[in-house]
Amino acid sequence: MGIINLINKSFLAFGFLLFLYPHLFAQDIKYFFEKLPSFYIEDLSKQAKDSLLAGKSFYPPGNDSEEVAVYKVEELDLKKNFIRIEMSFETGQRAVLAFELRSFRNTGGNSIVVFSSVSYIPHESTQNSLVVFSYDKSKGMIPTKHLGLVTKPGITYFLKDNTPDSVIKKYRDFSSVVYELGYNGKDISLMNEGSFVVDKKDKEWFLGNVIRFVWSGDHFIRQKPIFEDL
Repeated sequence: MGIINLINKSFLAFGFLLFLYPHLFAQDIKYFFEKLPSFYIEDLSKQAKDSLLAGKSFYPPGNDSEEVAVYKVEELDLKKNFIRIEMSFETGQRAVLAFELRSFRNTGGNSIVVFSSVSYIPHESTQNSLVVFSYDKSKGMIPTKHLGLVTKPGITYFLKDNTPDSVIKKYRDFSSVVYELGYNGKDISLMNEGSFVVDKKDKEWFLGNVIRFVWSGDHFIRQKPIFEDL
């Protein structure tokens, strides 16, 4: 009976390790932030990244009395595997530069990582870059296809197909179409943050001001535009 019990316990332990294996080697968003090539995030050094992940503010060494920039982690959600870092100023400038990073597991058990950079000034937002990486343990984070995400976001994604050119031209220069990777929801969102300037008579041409992208396990599925309070 002792040998049988020992064998049973061994099988149970082996089964538990099989269950635990994917979790033991799963990387969280902090890991990917550390691995992200620094030129995507204003050449932040490893020491700067470590300081931010420790909950501290980081002041670039190039600061002077006239321009004091500061980096802070504004959101860190390990359940979503999402992080948002903002660079702002303590000397009166109102510009903000936001970096977002979010990872997803695919059906094969590997990770893909989405990176977004957005600039904000009063009443205007600009999508600077959107990069999707596949993660390989030996090669690191490798830029790959966008897997269903819109590569060149613009106002037309929020408009009906038969929208007159005059309406498109009217709002093209006033739209602030940018990504949010998880700061305001569980899915990736494409936001028309300039929707507040739309005239009442033109609203009939708009389908919404938010487009959700749902991760399917292999790619993102684009949803229809909807209206939400931004």
